[in-house]
Amino acid sequence: MPRRKKKNSELLLVGEDVKIAVNLILKNFIYNSESKEYEFPSCYNNVQRAYVHELAKQYGLKSKSRGKGAGRYLTVYKRDGSSIIQNDAVLVLSPSTLQLFNMVLSQCPVTVKDRNELLPLVERDRHLEGSKELALLNKSGPVSSAKAYPGIVPVVPCFNTNPAVLKHKASLPVTQYKGHIMQTILKNQVLILTGDTGSGKSTQVPQIILEHYRDSKQPVRIICSQPRRISAVTVAERVAYEINESVGNTVGYQIRLESRSSGKTVLTYCTNGVLIRTLMGGDSIVNTLTHLIIDEVHERDRSTDFLLIVLKELLLQCRNLRLILMSATLDAAMFSKYFNNCPIVSIPGKLFPVKEYYLEDILPQIGYSSKSMDKIHAEMKKKQRQQSEMEKWMERLTMGTEDGTSNADPAEEDNICSSPDPTTTSAAAAGTASSSDLADSALSSCPSSPSLSLSLSLPFPPSLPPLSLSLLFR
Repeated sequence: MPRRKKKNSELLLVGEDVKIAVNLILKNFIYNSESKEYEFPSCYNNVQRAYVHELAKQYGLKSKSRGKGAGRYLTVYKRDGSSIIQNDAVLVLSPSTLQLFNMVLSQCPVTVKDRNELLPLVERDRHLEGSKELALLNKSGPVSSAKAYPGIVPVVPCFNTNPAVLKHKASLPVTQYKGHIMQTILKNQVLILTGDTGSGKSTQVPQIILEHYRDSKQPVRIICSQPRRISAVTVAERVAYEINESVGNTVGYQIRLESRSSGKTVLTYCTNGVLIRTLMGGDSIVNTLTHLIIDEVHERDRSTDFLLIVLKELLLQCRNLRLILMSATLDAAMFSKYFNNCPIVSIPGKLFPVKEYYLEDILPQIGYSSKSMDKIHAEMKKKQRQQSEMEKWMERLTMGTEDGTSNADPAEEDNICSSPDPTTTSAAAAGTASSSDLADSALSSCPSSPSLSLSLSLPFPPSLPPLSLSLLFR
């Protein structure tokens, strides 16, 4: 014990400048993969060499002194299998696990102090030297996850296209320019995309970007701005249907007083006003974006103009941010000149057939009906039925007069030639008074005579029922 106390007391005699120099030498030696050993100069005395031996042991290194007197050297070796110098372990995480980590980091940001405590002991001082984060360490203020871990918020998209929409997507004009659009986005920071209404810009361009980053397994996060809330909601629902998911997972939207998004969301539809408010919050959100799409930019309202002014300055700070401007009717040359002659991609439109429907055609399809409509419908059916019966009756009479015979039933013919019932005659006297002469001439003829056939071929008023024919032959 007394000997150990003497050794420890001797180590206290080492100067502070020597301690700092030895620490820096050993740290650089540890992180230099090409260097296998390091030899200290012979100017070190026995107390200083003892300090080097003790510090090397703490770092997991081997040390050995050689020589005598003024020619004694101290050599430090790397220990095979050391936990400090061995290669870092690789931990592969699934996409769902990464999304959970992103959610936790977004809700509980990591402070600079926490990051420093997670570093290895030998790297902490070197990591903080000359860094601006050293000033933040004293404040222990929270730093957003985007600044603490650049690029960790964007995630690799994981989705499958709905098989029911494959045929429809293939028929859209924008699908034919899929490869050209993606290559232009990768090579340029700003892209202007023009296309007629119905070409598929709002729904397919974000999916083209998502599919590219999904196949290349790269993280991405997209915000697509729409001029109106209803368009932001409906387009988000349509894209979510096309990738066979519900709104709020891979695709979401955020409008005033309503939000459907989560930590899994990589494509967010929002209004221009919401995007402006987001940009006013600072660079923490912008640093998490990879692509920004402004749709219907030709409307040129106040929000759109403010966005274009802010984004032009923002692109100078965020070189990794890609901006896509889309519109159906756009003065592309003016916007291209504003963004330093950025490229323009034009997509031809496609005319879709339009069918016209009137209200009376739609009401039966939706099953709408009222009491007045039911009453009128019943009267119309009754009139149609009476008209149909009258036409059939007239057709039978016409066929009978053409061949000179009557198609009426024999019993009916006897009834026609015989004397009618007095009660029936008196009941219909008022209705047949105007045709009494015609009835007398028909009664004087037999059923097979031409005069009877001629009288049967005469048209009768539709108001007369078929059975009132006998009244004409009084």
